[in-house]
Amino acid sequence: MTKEILNFVDEIQSQLMYDLVDGESNLEQIAQRLMECHQTSTRDICQAYEVVKHELVGTL
Repeated sequence: MTKEILNFVDEIQSQLMYDLVDGESNLEQIAQRLMECHQTSTRDICQAYEVVKHELVGTL
């Protein structure tokens, strides 16, 4: 994984944990917001989304 993907993984995980404190989190919405802010990094954000998703599934 590239440094950019790892940065997005960290950002997604951080936002996910922050949202959980508020009682609601949506992984897809987090990724969508990132893609809106970083339009040139869509591929990296999608890969980061998949990494986080697989980590979450692995913990169930």
